[in-house]
Amino acid sequence: MSAAPSEQMVTQSHHHDIVPPNTDGDVIFKCKDGTSFLVASAVLRLGSKFFKKQLDGPFREAQVPRSVTKPQRIELAEENPSALHHLLCLLHHQRDPYTAQQHLTDAAKDQLGDRITAAARRFKDLAVVIDYYECFEPLERVISSLLNDFATPSIRDNMTFTATVHAASAAYKLGNARHFRLFTKRLVTDFTEPLDDADFGGGALNPIVSELSYTCTKEDKHATQCKHREHPHGRMHELDPLSGWALPQCIWKNTDLDD
Repeated sequence: MSAAPSEQMVTQSHHHDIVPPNTDGDVIFKCKDGTSFLVASAVLRLGSKFFKKQLDGPFREAQVPRSVTKPQRIELAEENPSALHHLLCLLHHQRDPYTAQQHLTDAAKDQLGDRITAAARRFKDLAVVIDYYECFEPLERVISSLLNDFATPSIRDNMTFTATVHAASAAYKLGNARHFRLFTKRLVTDFTEPLDDADFGGGALNPIVSELSYTCTKEDKHATQCKHREHPHGRMHELDPLSGWALPQCIWKNTDLDD
């Protein structure tokens, strides 16, 4: 397969062939801004529960004939074409153009923080679409690799506050308790002053709690107001009384994880 287009191309071109024309591509996805992607329905069925239901279920999209010579056009409500492009490349086993390591190896020291922040934001956006389109299991190894990229000392030690929030948000969306705790622990230890009892109630932690809570939940279409909810991985989450959003149980209970 050909290499995936760069992120720069996503913003300059409105159509992208994730698979070469006249081969396996029998579906064209069109986003709200007009950006479109030629993809293979066979790959989508295997890689996404959302797309499998859309293409094989009782929906009208499943009743429309499709072929490589006459691809079916499907409009998506997706507002982030770059994140969708990233996801589709991964599902079709294309070269990942957005990995943290790849974009940081040639960065000058004075540019490293900005590069890491941009990479962390892209990863958070990717985590949102992985969650929405239900692609956890097929991309499990890719997810683990990307999380480990941000956990390597050369990247983690140069992460800004914003980058760390993005990385923690991605780990939360992907249900990875270990990395969620790693990044949130850094938020507390590296970006706050030592706390006293008064601080914990309404001081130094509040900006971090507010920012992380907002980032984790603003894209969550199933944000809960109840005590429990079920994560796609099957872990139970409990509502944190301090921040008001759901934490993985092993973090809430402070078990099953090493420091």
